Amino acid sequence: MTCSKASRWVCALVSLWLMPSACTAPERASTNKVPDGGILVRGAGATFPSLLYRKWFSVYQNAHPQTEITYEAVGSGEGVRRFVAKSIREEEKVDFGASDAAMTDQEIMWAMSSLAGWN
Repeated sequence: MTCSKASRWVCALVSLWLMPSACTAPERASTNKVPDGGILVRGAGATFPSLLYRKWFSVYQNAHPQTEITYEAVGSGEGVRRFVAKSIREEEKVDFGASDAAMTDQEIMWAMSSLAGWN
């Protein structure tokens, strides 16, 4: 399969555009306090859609001020690892993980077993 010169340029430009998001430091969880009686939802995962997530969370939180959503853009694999709660510290556990790839059967099994103890 051969690629045209134009398609190679497009690929190169897209790669350059994506590169900074892959090289930036992970976003840290929000330091905002959860209101009394409020809900904290913690997430971690993919870096690429993190700006979109930040916008969505902001809109949701404006409509639901009792809810605080934090998200750490640490990469898809790390988001899954934190969600399935496999070999992590308590402070790393999250309520949702965002990933560009589907979870493996083993990761799903780990997630289900950690949810079995959830009340």
